Amino acid sequence: MHRLPNILRTFGFLALLFMWIPFCLMFFSLPAGQINFEDPETIVRSIFSSGALFSGFGLLTIGMFAVSIALQAAASASFQWMRQRAKSRGEAVTANIVKVDYASNTNNTIYRNVTFDLEINYNGETVATRMKEVLHRERASYFRMTAKTVNVKFDPQTKMAVLNE
Repeated sequence: MHRLPNILRTFGFLALLFMWIPFCLMFFSLPAGQINFEDPETIVRSIFSSGALFSGFGLLTIGMFAVSIALQAAASASFQWMRQRAKSRGEAVTANIVKVDYASNTNNTIYRNVTFDLEINYNGETVATRMKEVLHRERASYFRMTAKTVNVKFDPQTKMAVLNE
């Protein structure tokens, strides 16, 4: 269950990747010799007038695009649901910080996207997990430079950890 967002995101990417096959086949189904490819308006008019957009290939392209967007939205929603579940039902534990990384992009100059690789000792078993947080830049630098442990809420069912503040 903890891999559900990644699986949904992967299938969404694959649907977007393979969407180009029916998209290209849609153009091959257009009437030959009637399109002037130097004039973009003629191409658009030919697609709509020949019914190529609403042919099987056109509908398949539109359907695959819609599925791709829906899977990306479902991945984001399931990740947020798992985070919320860990916040509300998770058990408060102390985790050892293995590695802390700043994301290459920042939201702005005040907040940073920080990724923690953690080892959590839960019921005598060591669980490795990754936690992503948006933190103030001073708090993020504290975790990167000096902190060795962090208090988290851990949901053992989804293997999700969130910062316990």
